[in-house]
Amino acid sequence: MLSAATLAGSPWIAAREMAANAGNTATYGARSDLARELTQAWHARFASRWAVVAGTMETIQPMVFYSPDHPSPFTPNEAWASGLTSLDDVKRYGFIGVVDAADERLPKFEKWISETAPNAERMVMTTRRFTHGKAGPAMSWNVYIVGPAK
Repeated sequence: MLSAATLAGSPWIAAREMAANAGNTATYGARSDLARELTQAWHARFASRWAVVAGTMETIQPMVFYSPDHPSPFTPNEAWASGLTSLDDVKRYGFIGVVDAADERLPKFEKWISETAPNAERMVMTTRRFTHGKAGPAMSWNVYIVGPAK
């Protein structure tokens, strides 16, 4: 009986939790929405599968999971790379670089972008999740799109 009541009340529980923790981007950030938007952006520009996503592991793992293309992760400034993608792959297949605009590692990532892909298309995307009319935290992402090699 308790399970049925919890199931029935779960949308309101979620809305209440989101309102109480409105600034909790780790839990309530709309990363799946970002993955969907980036996948659509890649397909619109290149009419091909999005193969590589670059950035910090905690930022790009949701892109790998939620995008239907499941791009391979590339972590340029981390001591332990994922091992799934090489710099040659990044240059050959193109990539979308994603970094949280509030991340302290942003300057290092932007330096890597300027060295690796100085002509990258740059944009800022903002995502926000809503539950029963309650707004979750807005998250801004610096995004860099680099097409496949010709």
